[in-house]
Amino acid sequence: MTIDRCWSEYLAEMQALRDEVHLLQLGGQDPFTEFWRTALKAFDTLQIRIDDTIVEIFERIEITAKGVDWDREGLRGPSSTWTYLVNDNVFANNTFLTLANHASFGLWAMLLCWWILIPWALVLRWQRRRLPGKPS
Repeated sequence: MTIDRCWSEYLAEMQALRDEVHLLQLGGQDPFTEFWRTALKAFDTLQIRIDDTIVEIFERIEITAKGVDWDREGLRGPSSTWTYLVNDNVFANNTFLTLANHASFGLWAMLLCWWILIPWALVLRWQRRRLPGKPS
């Protein structure tokens, strides 16, 4: 029961993290990496929490001639856990974020559009030379 309760709390923490981790992509971080980094720390904490809770229960529990009253100790009853997928990406189809997250986008734009950019630069230079009073 203690393991189930701690595991359920851990899953609730992971659900909250999963709901919020996609916002890290707006800050330029990789949500998948940050999720697993945080989940690993939380899992290590989970193991410590389970151990501490079990020790606390054994220190608190009363053993009588009839044995332990498990219901009074809160150690009996149904429990359940749930699972979910963490491989979704809510920003996968957002073109702006895709372009913003790639620092080399300007270079690729220049390489793909050189045939427009070079004549445009030549026309601008030619116009600057033709205007009187403007340095070339």
